[in-house]
Amino acid sequence: MESFGDAAARAKEAGFEAVEIHGAHGYLICQFLSGYSNKRDDAYGGILEKRTRFAVEIVRDIRVKTGNYFPIIFRLSADEFVDGGIDIGEAKQIVKILERTGVDAVHVSAGNYQSLQYVVPPMDIAVAFNAERAAIIKREISIPVIVAGRINDPLTADKIISGSNADFTAVGRGQLADPEFCNKASNDDFSSILKCIACNQGVLISFL
Repeated sequence: MESFGDAAARAKEAGFEAVEIHGAHGYLICQFLSGYSNKRDDAYGGILEKRTRFAVEIVRDIRVKTGNYFPIIFRLSADEFVDGGIDIGEAKQIVKILERTGVDAVHVSAGNYQSLQYVVPPMDIAVAFNAERAAIIKREISIPVIVAGRINDPLTADKIISGSNADFTAVGRGQLADPEFCNKASNDDFSSILKCIACNQGVLISFL
């Protein structure tokens, strides 16, 4: 657990302005958070308060090692789309715990390794499919909310933010499709942006 705090301290020393804890997509921290994967019967398993203990301890350790003014973001699958996994109802409880622990922002994603189509959504998943979940999460907490999930053009991102679904949007594959995505958007050059079509070619294999 302390390795997360050590890594965050190194990131701060190297000049990074924030860290994001990856608690989504079936990775280690998510495995503790989720009833789908966490079958422990000790202090780290069972009821939600116990399943969140690992994440809480990581956040606290990072805070001790980076100070009070270094932003900590936590990425969470707000719905794993599997029986017994995190759903939006449980996600609302998790983010409240994270906020109380000292997280500065929550990054809303979805899915795990058994529902990979929501982690790297293909073209048959709707654009901005996660925005409503982000809006639900945003109503539960006072810290900023980031949302990811097939946001492939600046106008969609602007609509999400202006509609109060989230405070920030995360665009990954969109910037792989067009590395000038942000520069073009800042210059109102929307028509020349090469939009990600969610084909996942050259993306999904590297993810795995």
